[in-house]
Amino acid sequence: MKRTGQLLRFIAAATLLTANLWASSPESRGGESQSPEEVSVYVVEACPVNIAVRLAAESIVARLYARIGVRLWFANTRPRQANADFISLRLLDRAPDTFRYNVLGSALIENHRGLMALVFCDRLSRFYEPRDAREMAMLLGYAMTHEIGHLLEGEPRHSAAGIMKAGWTPSDMRVMSQNGMGFDSNDAARIHRGLAARRSTEARLARRN
Repeated sequence: MKRTGQLLRFIAAATLLTANLWASSPESRGGESQSPEEVSVYVVEACPVNIAVRLAAESIVARLYARIGVRLWFANTRPRQANADFISLRLLDRAPDTFRYNVLGSALIENHRGLMALVFCDRLSRFYEPRDAREMAMLLGYAMTHEIGHLLEGEPRHSAAGIMKAGWTPSDMRVMSQNGMGFDSNDAARIHRGLAARRSTEARLARRN
């Protein structure tokens, strides 16, 4: 995600985001009863935000994924061996100097270390200037959702609309504050295809062993 300069004027309107996400979740809307995909996220490192802010951000992430049939868990322990449904998340206090000034996070797919999502807390504060803990939780939740989305899709592409846009406009922020911005249908489909492809690969490797 890249900096969107005009976003600052609309960030205050995001205070209703968490309530809107809960109201639009599948269970509250009578969603389909089929078993959702499951993904675990382990927070390897967290920037020094209030624990309540982090928990609220995690709740936002879980709700956004629940709306597309993906049950995302925040795990307390790291598994002995990474798999297709496990992601490591680092919430860094300071972005490494190797990243451009307007980059808020990164998604890394590494053969030996598995899936790793990075979010740079200093960039969120610098570019969006959240006024309170609630706004910080909203920003952190959407940034986490975006980077995890890259990992689940298995590609670095951005979309024309929704969470996976390269940058959010003032109009996008109004949607977030009123109804809760979600994944567009193409991104939702790509996420499910990405999960299915990784499971297929793991199944083939398991049969060989």
